Amino acid sequence: MKKWIIMVVLVVMLSISGCVEEEKQSAASKNIELATSLMASGEELIEDMDTDSTTDARNRLYAAKVSYEESLELLENTNTEDPEEQKLIDVNTIICNYYLESIAAEEDLLDCYDYLSKARTYISLEEYDEAKKEISKFGTSVDSAMPNLENARELSSEIEMDDVPLELKPVLIYDRESVFTNLDISSELLILEKSLYSQVDGLENLDMALEYMDEEEWEDAQNYFEYTVSNFTETRDILADLEDSQYSELSISSIESVIIYDASITFAEHCGKACEYMAKDNYDKADEEFELALEAYE
Repeated sequence: MKKWIIMVVLVVMLSISGCVEEEKQSAASKNIELATSLMASGEELIEDMDTDSTTDARNRLYAAKVSYEESLELLENTNTEDPEEQKLIDVNTIICNYYLESIAAEEDLLDCYDYLSKARTYISLEEYDEAKKEISKFGTSVDSAMPNLENARELSSEIEMDDVPLELKPVLIYDRESVFTNLDISSELLILEKSLYSQVDGLENLDMALEYMDEEEWEDAQNYFEYTVSNFTETRDILADLEDSQYSELSISSIESVIIYDASITFAEHCGKACEYMAKDNYDKADEEFELALEAYE
């Protein structure tokens, strides 16, 4: 009888062990399924993001970030002895970290476009000190995005696409390419930052030159026109390097700006010469230079 009791106990214990193991595997499977669903929601939010509306973009990025954080928490707290399940946990963990790095970079890039817009507004209002503050914030945001983009690029190289769930593949493939594009664009935005500073310096010097010219302080006016030429030449040369940018909006605006700065440089050069002649009381030559300055914008 004792022998049979022992056998029954063993059978019961093995059955319970099997049930517990099945429950473990079932829990792991459910967690992986839920995590994958959250990741798919995050991808959809990013895919449908309206980049023309910073408010919509920020809201979607925040919601996507929450989805990936919740998914990552699930994956990090899921244990399994099934090799296939573990493979899914590993690849999904990398994907979550990749998207969280990418989202952080996107948030910084959104900020930098806002700062750029504000800087240009202040420039148009001739509030140059405020413009420089926004340009500084613009550069800081781009600098902040770069490490996240570098991390995202490294993580993307660790993703084994054969192991990625089918529902996540299409958007992921596209998004991996956008990281490389954003890295290139961010490098070009730092170049643009330099051009903005020299542009503002040039406009400030031009204002001073015109002010001195109105006051008939010819030598001072000449000096400031020369400073303007130097600033605008630097701006034009920097923008010329961006004419072949992969980012069409940046390349087109650079091409248009180079044409404008060519005219502005010619204008300032002739005004400077006119002031030089005025200082020497050579009014005929000064008039010729003033005429040539006006023709620069025709």
